[in-house]
Amino acid sequence: MSDMIKKARSNAVLSSILLCVIGLILVIWPGMSANIVGVIVGITLMLLGISRLLSYYSRFAFRFVFQWDLILGVVLIVLGIILVTGPQGLMKLLSIAIGIAVLVDGLSKIQTALAAKRLGVGHWFLVLLFAMLSVIVGIVLIANCGKGARAIMTVLGISLIIDGFSGLIAASSIDGDGIIDV
Repeated sequence: MSDMIKKARSNAVLSSILLCVIGLILVIWPGMSANIVGVIVGITLMLLGISRLLSYYSRFAFRFVFQWDLILGVVLIVLGIILVTGPQGLMKLLSIAIGIAVLVDGLSKIQTALAAKRLGVGHWFLVLLFAMLSVIVGIVLIANCGKGARAIMTVLGISLIIDGFSGLIAASSIDGDGIIDV
């Protein structure tokens, strides 16, 4: 096995293990993870805001192109400060947004189920049943947005663990020639 293939394989293994560890942290401590994500996003927004302000105050000849950077920079910095001081806000907002999306999707599927009934499509009631469940889940996510944030972190953690394991399987399938042997 060439050095380049060994290095690529070890990088893939290391990345996969890191994904699994991060996933486990998100699953075991979803509340703390939500806070950390909120702080990281807040810091990122503040840095983006500062870069926008720097663009606005640059000595660039065509500075008028960056005329909105002052307002955008200030807004990003304020949002960043809000998230750093109250990181749960991002997760609550995300939970509400997902809840609204699930609710709207469920309502549209209720409409689809009723149209299927009028057209005589069999099993329309199953579509209606799952649509009603979607509506309930959407309402619960919106009403309990603080708990929804924990669920989002848990699902994200499980997703990272699955991705990490699949990466480990793929890395272990690389043979000496760098070909994946499935």
